[in-house]
Amino acid sequence: MKKLLLVLVVVTLASFLLVGCLNGGTTPPPDDDDDDVVVQAVAIAIEDQYPATAKEYIRADLLDVTVTFAVAVGEDDLVRFVAKEAGAPALTAKTGAEVTLTEVAGSGRKVWKFVDYDFNNTGVDPLGLGDLADCVEICLYVTVNDCCVPDPTPDIYYEIVKLDDTPPDVTPYLTFKDCNPCVEVLPCDDPVLGGAYFEFTTLTTDQDPCDPLLGNLCADACSGVGAWSFTVDKASLCDACPSASGTGCTVVGAADCGCLPYVDPDDWESVEDNIHYTITFDVKDNVGNAQAPMTWELEVDTDSIVTT
Repeated sequence: MKKLLLVLVVVTLASFLLVGCLNGGTTPPPDDDDDDVVVQAVAIAIEDQYPATAKEYIRADLLDVTVTFAVAVGEDDLVRFVAKEAGAPALTAKTGAEVTLTEVAGSGRKVWKFVDYDFNNTGVDPLGLGDLADCVEICLYVTVNDCCVPDPTPDIYYEIVKLDDTPPDVTPYLTFKDCNPCVEVLPCDDPVLGGAYFEFTTLTTDQDPCDPLLGNLCADACSGVGAWSFTVDKASLCDACPSASGTGCTVVGAADCGCLPYVDPDDWESVEDNIHYTITFDVKDNVGNAQAPMTWELEVDTDSIVTT
């Protein structure tokens, strides 16, 4: 049987049993003159990993696991996966389930996958990954072993990542303002004179946004604040208000002037004809943990903001 040079990492079964995860290191490579040596590089990919090409953080959720080998896995070999708390003794390390991956059709036994691995499970003895604190390091183990005659020292590959289970904490403040009444707003085919818009910020004062001492109500302690957006429900009109969006902190900016058009005077008879807008703010961290949406309500008549 050909010996494998494990480019990612190979650890012995003894190490696997004694500790939840090592902090690095490789086994000594075999003699370069050995003609039987096969270089085996292994890539472990987790759905929504961040960064996409480096994988430092993953979400505590049901996520697909894909393992790609440089060299085809043997016909009689099984590929198994388990995630465990890093740096803890194996008998007490918080752990996910050990699962068997399925070969991806047409990959020539090089690509293997498990759908919806639970990175947020709970347990009793031992505890599960869902019992870990936020942003704790875990180990992703891949084991290759003969299906019928288990090897006492199977090939074990691992990577270390941080498990992010907490959404970001972002609190924007909105200020609604009247546009220049001479600006024509085009919600449909006919212009409406005038409208409102909103400015938004997570800054805690009106200071210069470049001020390093400025307070900022925008944070995520693990993978970082990711994509955010403001959207406007304007179902009473024919088009949607363009969303304001961005990535990371600070959340600051303004919607288009006239984004919230006033009621056409020809269509207004009473307050029942006022238009009600709902502005929704959504934000996720870089691995996809979503903060609960925040909403603001706005009512306008023919030429002004009535209530917010």
